[in-house]
Amino acid sequence: ETRMRTRLLPLLAALALLAGCGDPTPGPAAPPDQRDRTRAAILEIIELARADNGPGLAARVVYRGDDPARRWKSVCNYADPEEKRYVDSTAARIKKDMVTGELAFVEWRSETESEGTWLVWKVKGATAAWFACLDIDGTVAVGDIDRD
Repeated sequence: ETRMRTRLLPLLAALALLAGCGDPTPGPAAPPDQRDRTRAAILEIIELARADNGPGLAARVVYRGDDPARRWKSVCNYADPEEKRYVDSTAARIKKDMVTGELAFVEWRSETESEGTWLVWKVKGATAAWFACLDIDGTVAVGDIDRD
């Protein structure tokens, strides 16, 4: 019985340490509702791209153009020809990466940079891609998509 306890103590100590480690995902912790809200927004963004809904998708894509008053602070305007091209190219990338396979949200992180707090999910579809989003006036919008 003493031998059993002696063998179990290191194991129990290791388990106690692991239990205190929490989420192994790198980056600052975020409230679960922020992760869920971003996940829901990305699912909507993917569906808008798959449905070829350019005007709807534009409302979920961060403006990255030449106007410094709008850059990283507003969403795209699909009526503007340059912004329409950007939204359409974003849709094409999303459709290529996320058109087949079941979607899996595999890693979360948030990062604060000069543009604001980036809400980032790694999503696996046909390939893996990092969807980096910003909160623009209460709307989670995609600002960048990087392949793994």
